Amino acid sequence: MKLLPLVVGELKKKEEKMMTPVELREKGYHILVSHLGQTDAIRFLQQMGWGQGNYTEERCEILESVTREEFLQDL
Repeated sequence: MKLLPLVVGELKKKEEKMMTPVELREKGYHILVSHLGQTDAIRFLQQMGWGQGNYTEERCEILESVTREEFLQDL
């Protein structure tokens, strides 16, 4: 896949000016559609999902009772 050179080239161009969130979304969707086609681009976005809830709070609650030793043992 030749996406990496495209991305690296685009990064060099965009170092001068950061895109707005809307510009980024539009360009990202355009790139997905041009490389995957409209149907697969939509399928990809659906698979990514937007999530829900507060990840940080949930993660703190889950890990609240885990000791440092247990954490390191699981690595």
